[in-house]
Amino acid sequence: MEPHYLTYLAPLIAVALILWRGYRAKPSNVRLGRMWIMPVILTLLTLYVVSLARTPPLMVVGAFLGAALLGGAVGWLRARHMALSVHPETGTLTSAATPLGTLLILALFALRYGLKLVFPEMNGASGTPGHVTQSALWWTDGGLLFAAGMIWGRAITVWLRARPLLDAHRAGNGA
Repeated sequence: MEPHYLTYLAPLIAVALILWRGYRAKPSNVRLGRMWIMPVILTLLTLYVVSLARTPPLMVVGAFLGAALLGGAVGWLRARHMALSVHPETGTLTSAATPLGTLLILALFALRYGLKLVFPEMNGASGTPGHVTQSALWWTDGGLLFAAGMIWGRAITVWLRARPLLDAHRAGNGA
């Protein structure tokens, strides 16, 4: 059995990373080679948090997959509306982060752990399938998976949009 405080370590790390990223909400450089790092870390933390719950029925697993795919679509939509620019002299790609995604992820983590504090029976084996608190926990887990999908959808879309911009910049400077 793991110590009680370890249950809250993953979300605290995730919240710290999210706040750190949100703090830098001014236009920032986009490093295409490192775009996968934050999504991987947050996805691993989310999967760890989701794995702490009891094994859900197959229908809930399908809903989790749907939530992740829907999150990917929202991330794609969000990234499609981002303004990406390439500095004409340095060739540095920049984008401005939106606080909406940061707030959504923080709210989902807070909701999940707030529910666990309000309903302590979620923490142990008493969270049986069909129990109201177990359903609430699955809803928040689905929300976290939605957020992870959104992060991946955004990262992939920014990468796909940035490549032609950088290629055009290089072609313009090479000619």
